[in-house]
Amino acid sequence: MSVRTALSAVILALLISSLVLAYPVETITVRKTIIRELDVLPGCGENTTITVTLVFDSAYTGGLTDHLAFATSDALSATVPPVRVGVSQGFLSVSWEKVELKPGDSIKYSVGGKNLFDVNVRLVADGREVHADCSRGYCYVVALKAHTLNYTVEVEAREDLLKKQQLPISISWSIDPLYLYPISYSESPQSLRESGTEVSFQWTSFMNGSYRLSVVFEVRGENPWGEVLIPPPTVTVSLDPRLQASLIERYRDFTLKLLEENVGNLTAFQENVTTLRDLLYNLSNGFDEEARLLDNASSLADAASTAMDNAAVQLTRGLDMMNSVEARVKPVLENASLALRRAKDTLDRIQGNLSAREDELRRLLESLNITGLNLTVSEVDSLLAEARKQLSLFESEVNDLKMLVGEYGAVKSQLYAATENMRAASTKLRLMAGVLRESARKLRELAGGLRQAARLIDSSLVRLSNMIEGPLYPDSFKQFNTTILSQRAIATAGDKQLRTELMGDVVYVSLPLFKVKRSEPQVSNVSLEPATKKVQAYWPAVLAVLAAGAYFTLSGRKERHLAQRDSAELRGRIEALKSKLRALEGMGGV
Repeated sequence: MSVRTALSAVILALLISSLVLAYPVETITVRKTIIRELDVLPGCGENTTITVTLVFDSAYTGGLTDHLAFATSDALSATVPPVRVGVSQGFLSVSWEKVELKPGDSIKYSVGGKNLFDVNVRLVADGREVHADCSRGYCYVVALKAHTLNYTVEVEAREDLLKKQQLPISISWSIDPLYLYPISYSESPQSLRESGTEVSFQWTSFMNGSYRLSVVFEVRGENPWGEVLIPPPTVTVSLDPRLQASLIERYRDFTLKLLEENVGNLTAFQENVTTLRDLLYNLSNGFDEEARLLDNASSLADAASTAMDNAAVQLTRGLDMMNSVEARVKPVLENASLALRRAKDTLDRIQGNLSAREDELRRLLESLNITGLNLTVSEVDSLLAEARKQLSLFESEVNDLKMLVGEYGAVKSQLYAATENMRAASTKLRLMAGVLRESARKLRELAGGLRQAARLIDSSLVRLSNMIEGPLYPDSFKQFNTTILSQRAIATAGDKQLRTELMGDVVYVSLPLFKVKRSEPQVSNVSLEPATKKVQAYWPAVLAVLAAGAYFTLSGRKERHLAQRDSAELRGRIEALKSKLRALEGMGGV
């Protein structure tokens, strides 16, 4: 029995779910408008108030919860009091348990919000920045005799999520040309309208994290208190991501169309650019290898130059030593030649003496033979001939040495020339090494440039591939888009669903009025008039009063229904005025 009950329940549940799917729940559109008013008082603080309006296209009865980003739960007020207010996952949740709304009805609530932007205002008078006192609710500035006023407003995103977005910003301004007139702008306005009593201009742009605008005004006049009033500009920043999404899509479509018009088929273009990139990489590697070889050649040239320098130094040292030897050998050879000549002369004299005094020599030898020498004249002649022969041989050797020294002199000049040539060759080799090294550096720079060009082409290919094949929106925009579009109203009770249509999310910046004290009121030239002149000055007013009295009197006569006592009262007032005038005249006479 229990099994049958369970089966029946399952079948009933399936039937109910199929009926629910067959008849979908009615969806009601809720048009949501968010206005964030940022009140800025320079030097005194900033405050943001968020006003949310929910407009229902159809009747709705039930509970709902609205979500709001960048909000706090401070100072909440609503046309329909909520039952719960809380903060969850960065969103403010405002809940109503049961509301009964007719088509076109709305729920409006205000709450404190985060200051999303830092707004700074600077005023420069005649090129000098002036300090503004904004403690009175407006900004008071003293700039005596100022001819030009430079008004600068700077808006900078405070939230990190907003710093990465291109937010549309609009600035509009209206001034009185009798007091101020714009003469230059940091950015030309998109619209400018001028009439006799008003000059209006407007800027529309995008802020990438920050925006700055400067306008220079010419001072044309001032009020009786010597002041020039500068009305504040109206600054609005849109947080609606749909405009940015539309711009991103249009930019991508325009870029792809422009590329196709200029380069043809994008796939073939990518292939060609890839081939060019590979070629540049190969060329850069080849130039690097050539630079390495040139560096090696320059090192070899430096080594050869050093070796030739060392050889030249050694040759120079050898030549110096040979010069020293030559300097010592030449005198010795000259002395030897002189000694040989003298010896030969001496031998010649001895030989002549032997032939002339042969008998004396024989006796001398016979006496010497006593001592056992056994010398004869012929033997003495033989000894003298042998001595002459040895002297001739020695003379021949000395002459050979002289010839050798002479030949060395001829070779020495050649060795000196060779040494200089070696030094010159070493210098040229060193210069060639420098040229090779510079050529290697240039080739390495060229290789680096080619590699950098290849990297640029590679990055361009990546961007092109991302543009063609990658996601349409960046991650930061997706997060921003999710945050803003998550500000939805959700049905929590009832038989209907809610579909939130965001009409706009706008930050309105409220800036203070500037009062510029330009001159002091001229009160020193005002003279005090005597009482008589004062009375005379009163006469036009008195005459006007009398004329008015006469008019009322005549009117009273014409209107018969007017009471007599009213005429008497009017005459009494006239007499009182006359008496006051007489008293004033009496004071003037005094």
